[in-house]
Amino acid sequence: MTIKGENLIGSGYSAKGKQTFKGYNPVTNEELREIFHDGSTEEVDRAMDMAMDASYIYQACSGSKRAEFLEAIADEIEALDEKLAVRSSSLRLAEVSAIKVTPLTSGA
Repeated sequence: MTIKGENLIGSGYSAKGKQTFKGYNPVTNEELREIFHDGSTEEVDRAMDMAMDASYIYQACSGSKRAEFLEAIADEIEALDEKLAVRSSSLRLAEVSAIKVTPLTSGA
C-alpha cells in the first residue's frame, strides 16, 4: 500500500476535504512529501454507512470465518513489516529489526 495522503474509504481513495496538512518524520522532523486531506462530511458519512453495512455481514459470520478474516488483516499488516514500523514511530530501522515479535496462538 502506498501512502497517498487521501482517505481510503471502502476500496477507493477520496480527497474531497478542503483542508490539507503535512506530516513529519518523528525521527528527523523532516516534512513528508505527501499532502494529506481532511475528511469531508460526505466522506465521513459514506465511510460510516459502509462500516454499518459491513458490520451486519460480519455479525452473520461464524467464529471461524471471523478468525480467517482477522488473520488476513494481520497478514497484510505484517507484510508492511519494517516500512510501517519505521514510518509510524520514532524507531530507526536498526531498532525495528532488533524487535522480536512472538506471534499469538489460537486458544491462548
